[in-house]
Amino acid sequence: MAGALSCLPALAVLVVVVPVLLLADVGSTAGAGDAAAAIAPWLVPAVPAGVVVLAALILGAVRLLGLGVRAGAHPLQSGPALCVWSTIRVLDEARTWLFPLYSSQLTPGWLRLLGARIGKDVEASTALMIPSLVSVSDQAFLADDTLIGGYELGGGWLRAERVKVGKRAFVGNSAMAAPGRKVPKRSLVAVLSAAPARRAVKAGESWLGSPPAPLRRAAQGSADERTYAPPTRLKVARGCWEVARLVPVTLAVCLHLAVVLGTLAVWVRYGAVAGVLAVPLLLWGAGLLAAVVAVLAKWLLVGRVRAGSHPLWSSFVWRNELADTFVEVVATPWFAGLATGSPLITGWFRAMGRESDAACGASRTGCPSRTSSSSAPAQSSTRAASCRPTCSTTGCSPPTPSGCTAAPPWAPTRWCCRPRPWAGTLRSGRCRW
Repeated sequence: MAGALSCLPALAVLVVVVPVLLLADVGSTAGAGDAAAAIAPWLVPAVPAGVVVLAALILGAVRLLGLGVRAGAHPLQSGPALCVWSTIRVLDEARTWLFPLYSSQLTPGWLRLLGARIGKDVEASTALMIPSLVSVSDQAFLADDTLIGGYELGGGWLRAERVKVGKRAFVGNSAMAAPGRKVPKRSLVAVLSAAPARRAVKAGESWLGSPPAPLRRAAQGSADERTYAPPTRLKVARGCWEVARLVPVTLAVCLHLAVVLGTLAVWVRYGAVAGVLAVPLLLWGAGLLAAVVAVLAKWLLVGRVRAGSHPLWSSFVWRNELADTFVEVVATPWFAGLATGSPLITGWFRAMGRESDAACGASRTGCPSRTSSSSAPAQSSTRAASCRPTCSTTGCSPPTPSGCTAAPPWAPTRWCCRPRPWAGTLRSGRCRW
């Protein structure tokens, strides 16, 4: 399943590239330069067409998997568990494959197409969810890398439940709402924090940390037209900046094309050995060019970032998102991701405007993977040599032997921890390892 889902971008490229090559009549060109000239006019329509085809493939896959998604606890070796896991996997990758589509005015509509219940004027960034189990009310805000729902693992079971985000609620960057949780209206879940249990939360409250603790928050005044209810003129202005995100996507495609055509040109002129030796040099050149392009985009679009606050519907936010698209789509795959931990990445950070000590090392880090709730017990890879066969909600009969993993509270009561070395699956009424 994972292998098939990972082939979706390749399939989208194939669907678009084959017609382009046929229409450009590349077979009749004399060399790499003529081939590049023939393909160039088709790049502009091919890039958005590729994005649309990939989005359609992802949409079809998620909708098909959604037919098997069910709320509740399911054995790991079951259809619903596989559908839940696959949905999270493909949508997690889609945030990279379709990065320009996220954090835009199209994102709420995209989430609706995937099957989520999304209200009016919702603002969503790179949120990760199981669409068929998520409901987001009007004017809610889902910030970068939020996990809405997801799943929990424990005791050989997978649990997925419905999650609701209330009206004008805010879920901060890298925050999460575990399966079955609710974020009430006008509530706030802070950055890198978890939403509390339903019985412990009230409307208008703010929460920080994991496990969450109440957070005092002073109300900030801001006009609704710059936050929750923007006028049409602002929507049009933002849309123009978002359309410009196709520029870095086109540049990334051009870098791939330049490396391929450059390799072919060297191969044809100087032979196969020279063509193979030219590949790393061309990749290095493309990487350095990508780094320079991202630096130029940052300074031309945003300039030096100074401390302050800006409303969501403002030019600063839109320009910053466009500059970030240059980083994520162009610089990261071609340079930053490969230069991690080297002096090159430190120099690039300085060029982007970061102030750092001369002896400071740097690496590109991302948010930790949160495909399952942090409150779920991890499933141990080692088991006890002996375990009492009594079935209970906690797995093994107390005292639990060393190496046995207790089942979570939401797991069915008919499971136990009796080791069976010759079996590798968990079945009803007994645990077989």
